[in-house]
Amino acid sequence: RVLQRGDKQENILVLDARGSQDPDFPTQEGRTFQGTFQWRCLTPGPSRTACFPGSSTGVLTGVQSCRRDVSSKIQDGLVTFYAPLFDDLQYCQYARGVLMFRTKDLQLGEYLFSVEITHYDGRRASGD
Repeated sequence: RVLQRGDKQENILVLDARGSQDPDFPTQEGRTFQGTFQWRCLTPGPSRTACFPGSSTGVLTGVQSCRRDVSSKIQDGLVTFYAPLFDDLQYCQYARGVLMFRTKDLQLGEYLFSVEITHYDGRRASGD
């Protein structure tokens, strides 16, 4: 994702991996992949360092659940979400498989976000 001045939507970036598929055991339409999600964020530029403190590899640790403002909604693609209340957080988990980032404090540039999904039987896959 490239952050540019003037990005709207309350400076919120939504990453939604709920539709991730295991070709051997496909996820039913509207359901969330049955496994775990591990997120990573690396900064723009040639050095590609971790976006947030706490991990030198960019793995997001200690991810907290988002509080939600049920009186306000945001749209991402064709999906509508209640607006997250970040409080003092830079990112939070909206739902299993959905991370939301407050982008106003991030520098401009092309960030590398990735997610690794692990099925309950131990099989893994990742994508940027």
